[in-house]
Amino acid sequence: MKKLEKFVKFIRTVIGHTGAYFMITVLLLNLASGIIAGSGRTFSPAYFGVAVLFAFLLSLCDFVLNVKFIPMLLARSAIHVVLATLAFVISFVLVSGIVEGSTGFVGAIVFFMIDTVVLSVRAIYVTALNKKEKKSEYNPVFTNGDE
Repeated sequence: MKKLEKFVKFIRTVIGHTGAYFMITVLLLNLASGIIAGSGRTFSPAYFGVAVLFAFLLSLCDFVLNVKFIPMLLARSAIHVVLATLAFVISFVLVSGIVEGSTGFVGAIVFFMIDTVVLSVRAIYVTALNKKEKKSEYNPVFTNGDE
């Protein structure tokens, strides 16, 4: 694959993941705002920039899951969780000021736990798929495979 094709693929992946994460982030923040503040207040449009920043940083974190020089899925997932939590802290605690003080620490821990659960489910799914593919690649040596 040429360098330009790789670069275009990288950009398309980042834009696609950023869009998906942005949509999910805004929906979850709107839901949380509605639950916390009641029916009188919802997620402020002023925070869309923060949501875009978070979605962009999270989409960059996804590339850790595909690196080949770290062979274990568990190690890649652990690195992803740490980087994603760092993206949360940068976006929502440091840049936006939405979450302040000890609430930011609690928010980072809650995000860390949720991301750990999500990536655990993903790891189980990917491992099951890999095992299924390995089984289907088996070619019998001593029989013709019709039995």
